[in-house]
Amino acid sequence: LLALVAIVGTFFSRTWRWRVLLGSERVGFWPTQTALLVGQAVNTGVPMLRSGDVTRALWINRLHSVPLSRALTSIALEKVWDLLALCATGLMLIIWVPLPEWFVQSTWGSLVMVGFGLTALYLLVRWRRGLRVLAS
Repeated sequence: LLALVAIVGTFFSRTWRWRVLLGSERVGFWPTQTALLVGQAVNTGVPMLRSGDVTRALWINRLHSVPLSRALTSIALEKVWDLLALCATGLMLIIWVPLPEWFVQSTWGSLVMVGFGLTALYLLVRWRRGLRVLAS
């Protein structure tokens, strides 16, 4: 019973989070949750290249006219948030609990990679005009 409550709570919290990241007041709670569940079903059936996330973006785009770029960006932000939460949890576990060396090394490696990724993202956003000129 506790596991069922946790799973249902996860669905509701993920739906709420994605609605906030979408930034669209037009899309209701239930359509957003339906898109999430459709995406999970596709990921289960076709686990290639996170195809469920693309399906989710297309679903919300077609049914509720949310721009595809906004839907995909919100999903990318959701994944970044998940990765940050995972790294924070791993760091807290390293501090509070003695863990195997493989866990400690993978957590530190993840933190370093996330740090590099966020730095690169910041630099891309900060110097986007100059990079656009350079690319053209």
